[in-house]
Amino acid sequence: MSKKPYTPGTLYFNILIAIVGIVLSTGCTGSDPKSLTRDRAQGRWPTLLSDIEVRVAGQAAMVLAVRPGGGDSYSVDFVVPAGVTPAAVGARVPIVVRHTPSGAQWQVEGVELLDSAPALWGQAASGQAVPLSALALESPTLVAFDESHRVPTDGSTRVMLFVSGLGSGRTSGNTRLVAQLADGSRVPLPIEHVGDTSLPGIHQIIFKVDAALSGQTRVLFSVEGGEEAWVALYLR
Repeated sequence: MSKKPYTPGTLYFNILIAIVGIVLSTGCTGSDPKSLTRDRAQGRWPTLLSDIEVRVAGQAAMVLAVRPGGGDSYSVDFVVPAGVTPAAVGARVPIVVRHTPSGAQWQVEGVELLDSAPALWGQAASGQAVPLSALALESPTLVAFDESHRVPTDGSTRVMLFVSGLGSGRTSGNTRLVAQLADGSRVPLPIEHVGDTSLPGIHQIIFKVDAALSGQTRVLFSVEGGEEAWVALYLR
């Protein structure tokens, strides 16, 4: 497991653990859809999957998937509990992954816990690795925006972006986007809505493309406070 910083209420993918001499249940077969959980009644997700549980600072995390990672390793997707904040448990916490039938466990001490480390979701554009192309949908039609279907700067179009690492208590009132224009200048943009998605640990952000972006063809976006990571949105 990595000792990279974690944030409360955030989904983390492909956390690798080495499992030697233990065969997990068939639900963790990579090609088997059983390895991915389904939302339970009243929105509850499991804290035990394929006999694997994860605890962050002693609190059970939601486990969304367990998959073979090659050799003796498996990858685990889990969500840090929203209540595990630096104010509640301290800035350094242990993360424990446990195989419940055997009692075998893998533990990392002193993992840094941050209040937030926001990062917008993106996907690799054709012939370009960094920055990623924003994973962006028109709201409310949910039509995808990309380089071939650009966002109009008509002042009425609303765009939905996806973000992880926001931390707890985020609303449209305390969250802003930052747009970096072609000349390198940065423009703060208000957000109309911050909400949950169907997948825990990932939030949606909806904003209106206004006149400040008029004349731009490619703008980099980040969430205020997370300006070390940018995604590109293509405009017309």
